[in-house]
Amino acid sequence: ALKFQGAVSTGVRWISDRVVEIYRYNREKLPTIAILVPSEDDVQAIHDQLKGHLREESIESEACQDGRILGTKAKVRVFNVQYIKGLEFEAVFFVGLDRIASLFPELIARYVYVGLTRARNFLAITYENSFPSELAIIESEFVPSNWAELKQEGEDYGPSAETLHS
Repeated sequence: ALKFQGAVSTGVRWISDRVVEIYRYNREKLPTIAILVPSEDDVQAIHDQLKGHLREESIESEACQDGRILGTKAKVRVFNVQYIKGLEFEAVFFVGLDRIASLFPELIARYVYVGLTRARNFLAITYENSFPSELAIIESEFVPSNWAELKQEGEDYGPSAETLHS
C-alpha cells in the first residue's frame, strides 16, 4: 500500500502516475480502478484533473455521480467514498484521506476498511496535511513510494501467461 502527502492537485498527478504504472504492468490493458473522493462535489472536480493527466496515455476516466457506473468499458472511475460498498476493483485510491476523516470522523475506519477490501492488488492514499490520527495503527503499512520501486526483480504484476491465452 502506498501513500502520498501533498496538495490535492499534486496528489491527483501522483495518482495518475500510479494508474499509468498499473496500466503498463497490465500490458497496456486497463484493469478496474476506483478513485474515492471525500464528497459528491469532489467527483467531477477530481475527474476533470485526472482526465487531463490520463489523456496523455489514452486512458479514459469517468465521473460516477451518485455512485453510478455506466457501461462496461475499462475506465478509471471516480466515486464519492460513500458509494463504494459492494464493488470490487483491481486498484483503489483514496484522495484526501485526512479530509474524509474530518468530514466523517465516526465513519473513517469503516470507509478505509471497505476501501481496503475492495482493492484486489493495489491500494494507495493521498492526504494533504497529516495521516488521520484515527488510523495511526495502520499508517506503517503505507509507504511513500511507487510500485515500480517496490517491485522485486523478475516480479510481474500483469496477467499471467495462462490468463492471456485463455
